[in-house]
Amino acid sequence: MTKDIDMCLGPGWPPVATAERTQNEDVCGQDHTPYRIPFSIDRSTPPWFRLVHIGDESVRGVTLFELDAVDGVVASTAPCRLLPGQAMPFSVRSQNPARGTVVIVRWFRPSGAEYVWRVSF
Repeated sequence: MTKDIDMCLGPGWPPVATAERTQNEDVCGQDHTPYRIPFSIDRSTPPWFRLVHIGDESVRGVTLFELDAVDGVVASTAPCRLLPGQAMPFSVRSQNPARGTVVIVRWFRPSGAEYVWRVSF
C-alpha cells in the first residue's frame, strides 16, 4: 500500500521540513504565510460602492464580478491596477442586493499569486 501512496503523492510524502523550505511553504513551494485582504468596501452611497485599497503593495489585474442568485453574472469590470490608497468605484445592478448578490474581487500580488475575495451585500 505504501508503494501505491508513493506513486500517487510522490516519494517523500508526508513532507518534512528541510533547509530549503521555509516554515510556511508547502511541498509544492507555495507560501502559506497569512495575508490580510488589502481592500475594504465603502458602502456609503448605494447603489454606488468603492473598493478601497488599504494594503501596502500595489496589486494588478483587479477585477470585480457581480453575481446575482436570480440573474447569474450581472456585471464585470475590466482588469486594472490599484496602488495603496486608490479606490475603484463600482455599482451593484441587482434589484435586491440583500437577497443573494455577491461581488467576487480577483487580484494578483506583485509575486504573481492570485487571490479572490467574496463580498456579500
